[in-house]
Amino acid sequence: MLEELLKKCNISELMDHEENLRRQIQRLDNEMQTLVYENYNKFINATQTVKKMSTHFDKMEDQLKQLSENMEKITSCSEGISKNLVSRRQELAKLSATDGVLKKLQFLFDLPPRMRTLLLERRYAEAVTSYKRASPTLERYGHFPFIKTIEEECSQILSQLKDELYGQLSDIEINTHNLVNMLNLLIELNESPNELAAAFLAASRKVLNNNLDTMREEILNFSRKNTVEGTQAMDVLEFMDLASNGFLSSLSTTITSYKEIFIRKLALSENIDDDALVDSIKSFVGEMMAEFFEQIKLRLSIEPFNTIEIALFVRALDRMYRRLEVLTTVFGYYNFTTEAYAIIWESSSHQWSKALELIKTKFSNELVNARHGIVSITSSEAKDRPTLSDILVSLETTLSESVKEVVKSLEVFIGPELSYLSKTNFRDDFILEIREKIVVAIIKHVIILSSDHCKSTSSGVPLLVLLLSRLNLDLDVSMITYLINFTEEQLFISRDMKPYPHLTQLRQATRESAQNLINCYVRLEGHSLSQMIKKSVETRDWSSGIEPRAVRSVMKRVVEDVSLLDSQVGHLYEEGSRADRSSESSRSRTNFSAIGFPTSKQYPKSSWSSYGANSIDNSLISNIQKLFSEKIEIFSPVEFTKLSIATGVIKIGLKTFLECVRLSTFSKYGLQQVQVDGYYLQTHLWRFVTDEKLVQNMIEEVLRSAIIRCIEPTLMEMSIVDKICEGR
Repeated sequence: MLEELLKKCNISELMDHEENLRRQIQRLDNEMQTLVYENYNKFINATQTVKKMSTHFDKMEDQLKQLSENMEKITSCSEGISKNLVSRRQELAKLSATDGVLKKLQFLFDLPPRMRTLLLERRYAEAVTSYKRASPTLERYGHFPFIKTIEEECSQILSQLKDELYGQLSDIEINTHNLVNMLNLLIELNESPNELAAAFLAASRKVLNNNLDTMREEILNFSRKNTVEGTQAMDVLEFMDLASNGFLSSLSTTITSYKEIFIRKLALSENIDDDALVDSIKSFVGEMMAEFFEQIKLRLSIEPFNTIEIALFVRALDRMYRRLEVLTTVFGYYNFTTEAYAIIWESSSHQWSKALELIKTKFSNELVNARHGIVSITSSEAKDRPTLSDILVSLETTLSESVKEVVKSLEVFIGPELSYLSKTNFRDDFILEIREKIVVAIIKHVIILSSDHCKSTSSGVPLLVLLLSRLNLDLDVSMITYLINFTEEQLFISRDMKPYPHLTQLRQATRESAQNLINCYVRLEGHSLSQMIKKSVETRDWSSGIEPRAVRSVMKRVVEDVSLLDSQVGHLYEEGSRADRSSESSRSRTNFSAIGFPTSKQYPKSSWSSYGANSIDNSLISNIQKLFSEKIEIFSPVEFTKLSIATGVIKIGLKTFLECVRLSTFSKYGLQQVQVDGYYLQTHLWRFVTDEKLVQNMIEEVLRSAIIRCIEPTLMEMSIVDKICEGR
């Protein structure tokens, strides 16, 4: 059953294919019939055309036969005519040759006057062309006397022409195009290329020297501008345009013309020494560029530093570099960009050196203002007096802002659009130089300037030394790191570039400077205090006098000066740490009337009352107490705290008091006056020192020394001393 079904399916498919074929054949028949119907008229027309062509070909064949016969007749006639004209043709050829010779002779006869006329009219090219045209004939027939005469006359005219051309080569007003034309004419006249090259370079030198003179004049005008008001001068960018469009353009044209005329054009000549011509242009360009670079360096070196106009300076440098790149390509023998880079680096160095001087000037001016501010602080009549902290802030702000302003302005030297950055290491070297030659240099300058102030002893210097000590300390603590980091961030320092390697040493230098300054301040203030104490002791007669009834005024002045010093130092330095108070001196006393002092404290009276005339031997007491007392170092290093600074000053003053007492002789009342003065100092100075025992020990040493130097050592009762010191 299945097989039968399959057979039925195949038969049906075949029948379908057969039906499709029949339909396609029928469609093709219809299309053929359509084509026949549409082109029937064309077939009929083609048949008629063929019939007409066969008819016409028969007529054309007859016409061609007739034409052939006519051509044969013409040929025979032409041959006859040619035979008859042979003799006449030969005669015409002779006449034509004779006419050509006559025209040449006429040209030769007319050549000298024609050349003279062209020479007078300065139509040099036509004169040379006329001579070159006649030159072969003159050489060929030069053995004839009249031809030789013409040749000699033409030679004289050519000599005049050459002299005039050579004369015009030295004219600086002649343009390059005319100069090249004259050289080509002289070359056509077989002049020596070496002589022509020398003449050409000499003429070009005059033009270039004229450009250099213009540059020198502008440099002179710019120099006068700084001294004479109203003088007009080009800025640095205009000057560079003048140099580029004048000298460099002329030199580039000279090089191009020279190479075109003397090197390329004459390269195939066998009698030309190419090496000599190349050496000539090398020597010429080297000399002229040396003078050019000298003027450029001079102009760039006198350009002042200005944070606003520094961009013009950088654009001028880049423009010079670009033009020298072009000149290097034109010349081909030297690389002028190497010298250009050296000039850029040198002039940039001059600029940041001037920038450093500007910062130094601003800092020095601010120091002058600080000195004036200090004078106003010490003046009792001044109103709205600034504090030391205000002066310090102004000084540090001026220094920091000046450095930042300069660094920001110098950033234009490494702009991404500058051409000299792409082929050199200028950027990295520049960043390192700015960091070293400006930031580090100004810090070192501050250190040196501070040390110079420390050596001075003029009025008002101690407070300025104190101010500079705090400035140096702030440099160590924060400002150095901040300024260097700012510089590196502002100039986009690369990650592979090492940070400043000497930061630790620089900070150490500023800290040492701050330490020296604070030690100097202590010595200066201590010296001032000592002079006051020394004068008060030396001018008094201690061997006579009455019983003391008050504290000497100089001791009150000492306390007042120390109080003022403590207040001034407190504006710049922290309080500092104080040693723990001893248990034996913990009792408080009543308030004293000294202005600005808080409550004092009582010290044991036993340390004062033990020094009596009938107790024990004075020298033995002194020696025993010296054995058990701590050694006090007077000029020990001072810490950066208010208490340490005041302690250093007080130690120097008390040490001077002690030495003055040791050199004096005291009566009974003189000793008691020292006792009163010492007790007054002890009760008031303890609050200004780091350790109150220091003041106590030093004043006790003063009292012991006074007892030793006393004729009748008798101390006053402490209750009376206390009342005198309280002013009762």
